Amino acid sequence: MKKLLLIILFLISNLAIAEDIPTLATHVNKTPNWQNDNAEIVYVGTRCSGVLDAVIWRFGDDTRPEMANNKVMAKQMGDTFLFSSAAIAEKINFSKEGYTKEYKYWMEFYMAEAKDNLKKNNNIFEGLLGSDFNTCKENIGFYQSLL
Repeated sequence: MKKLLLIILFLISNLAIAEDIPTLATHVNKTPNWQNDNAEIVYVGTRCSGVLDAVIWRFGDDTRPEMANNKVMAKQMGDTFLFSSAAIAEKINFSKEGYTKEYKYWMEFYMAEAKDNLKKNNNIFEGLLGSDFNTCKENIGFYQSLL
């Protein structure tokens, strides 16, 4: 059942366009028990992995010495979301191929948004990416506790 829910969430995410994708905050608020549902934990964690990939990409281009700590922090956060959600996905028998597809989808989605935000606003933390980054930061402790 949970595997089916995750597959359905993946298919919906692939059919949606950017304007139709709710923020993670909206999704989490509409699903108050999401932290008790393995499929939801994987969904939120996988989206956060994609968000952090975009942040890592942006920080990777910044050569200022004071950005070194931000790069390390973003990498650690991204790894936390990726490893914890992948472990839960494996636990609920979600296929590695399915998980990889979902992860790549969100990574490409947020990377495109980051590049677009950078062009338009000279700041990646706008719109959905900015909102979702804040939601991910708020929930990093939960994902750390899963490792």
